[in-house]
Amino acid sequence: MFKLDGLEILKQLTEAIYNIDKTLTEMVKLLSSDITKTSMWPLVERMVEISQTIALLLVVAYWLIGFVNELTEIDWRHLSIWWYIKKIIQIILAKALVDLAPNICISIYAFVGWAIKEYSPVAINSMLYQGVDFSSLYASINSMGIMEKLVYKMDLLIPQITISVCSVIIQVIAYVRMLTVCLLTIISPICLSTVVNKGVSGCYGFIKEYVGTVAQSVIMIIAFALYKGMIGGIIDAQITGWASIWKLVVSTIVLVITVLSSQSIAKMLAGR
Repeated sequence: MFKLDGLEILKQLTEAIYNIDKTLTEMVKLLSSDITKTSMWPLVERMVEISQTIALLLVVAYWLIGFVNELTEIDWRHLSIWWYIKKIIQIILAKALVDLAPNICISIYAFVGWAIKEYSPVAINSMLYQGVDFSSLYASINSMGIMEKLVYKMDLLIPQITISVCSVIIQVIAYVRMLTVCLLTIISPICLSTVVNKGVSGCYGFIKEYVGTVAQSVIMIIAFALYKGMIGGIIDAQITGWASIWKLVVSTIVLVITVLSSQSIAKMLAGR
């Protein structure tokens, strides 16, 4: 049964706001955390070693296939010493990239991490309810009639459900992004081994993919900060009417849509 006490209704409203604020703050901390210091990183390092072994086998296979193919297409007696030097440099470069692949990924992550740490305080420190006059809001709710309170309390279920669902979606996206970064780091030696047969273009494509995935955190954190600023104005303006509740719901849905498209935005910035 619904309670029509003004304090209970105010608690229902503040809990919805607090939950989304708490979720965003936790996600910012997750996105800005050092992935190399997480509990799963030792596992990532062990799998990177396996990937490096596989990548070296692929390097040798790609190199031999390319070497034989070129020899069959041209008269080996007319080959200059520079052709042989080029082939040797090619396999040395591939071996170096396979060995350095995880370090390259960590360096990219560290660089993007610097940008994340610059944006993070803005998203964390801007509390959704820091400018709310709760006493005035409580007085506005208490001045409502019984039916008006009942309707308002039922209306609050909409943003509560919306915020709860959106919070879960945001958390899922944040964790998927973290796992994707780990996955790309693990397979990085294999991806960079293609320099033997595809040249630098193959490596460049992977690097842009990695940068885009890591940079997704930056886009998400900026979206969180903008969302807080957007609904902060709605809350400060006394959220006691259907119009304000609707704006809160729409703003939260817009945030989720932005977060869902954050990867494509980040990859666009990376030139992918």
